[in-house]
Amino acid sequence: ELNFNSSCRKTNYQSSSDALKITVRQIKTNITVISGEVVNIGVGGSLLLNISIYDIDNNVSLTNATVRFSGDLGQGVLIEDPDNPGSYQAYFENIGLGTYRIIITVTESSGYYLFGDKEVTLSATISEGEVMLIWGSLIASIVAAITIGGYFIAYQKYLKYPKSVRKVHKFKRTLKRKSAPSVDIISRDDSFKSLHKEGLGKVSRFKPGKLEDKLPSLDIKSEAKFEEKPPSPEKKP
Repeated sequence: ELNFNSSCRKTNYQSSSDALKITVRQIKTNITVISGEVVNIGVGGSLLLNISIYDIDNNVSLTNATVRFSGDLGQGVLIEDPDNPGSYQAYFENIGLGTYRIIITVTESSGYYLFGDKEVTLSATISEGEVMLIWGSLIASIVAAITIGGYFIAYQKYLKYPKSVRKVHKFKRTLKRKSAPSVDIISRDDSFKSLHKEGLGKVSRFKPGKLEDKLPSLDIKSEAKFEEKPPSPEKKP
């Protein structure tokens, strides 16, 4: 703002004076966020923040300005695009889940321009398809963990040792009890009869008829008697 006082005098004329006031304002500008002031992307996505600055009074794009950003994604400088004067850009990548606020401020070394701040809201969300994929992966992981855990338990309990060894281990554990374990012991006669019948069954598969009818019956309870022969006399030379 400038103030001037002017006066006019001339002989035979009435003098006159007046005060002049000149106001010089800054040049108006317009900042446009080309990439949008509200942006929605997927989680892990990227954003090319792109703005343009326009000199409204002179109807030209403003170059060589200093454009900065700050907010939830940190702070930095937007670089002017050499192929598009008046356009300034910054690149953000691998953005996590959430909503972010970005503030854009512009300055110019001459001080002739009037700038206003711009605010950009960036939201990174998970789509419905990604939610289903995450749930599917989680369920598959749980099923796999249960399967592996069940196999490990079964291996330790059943598959690690053969059945005969497992029975021995089980019997050894019962020995630590105060009461004696119950063990079924069959008699010698019953055992011999069982083995005899099993052997006859195997032989009968190769010859017709019942082999039991052709063989003499054995009395298991009778004791076999053996006659002792007297020793032969020694031969004299």
